Amino acid sequence: MVKLCPQCGLHVHRSRAKNFREKLIRLFTRYKAYRCHECGWRGWIVDDVSRRFVDRRKQLRVILGVLTTVMLALLVIYVIRTR
Repeated sequence: MVKLCPQCGLHVHRSRAKNFREKLIRLFTRYKAYRCHECGWRGWIVDDVSRRFVDRRKQLRVILGVLTTVMLALLVIYVIRTR
């Protein structure tokens, strides 16, 4: 299915996620980032052809990575404050 730009009506192309927040949106929802090369619009459009169920392994890796980072940060803060 061809996606059209909401501003100029021409074809849009998929755009890469620019930061961690956008990666999470892309991972856990059906929204995908798109860009119009003609007018410069960039935004989110529901991707109907994307898999209905996102790869659970990928979701689990992201969740575990975030939890590990938070736990390590809390551990460092605890060690610094107890000295």
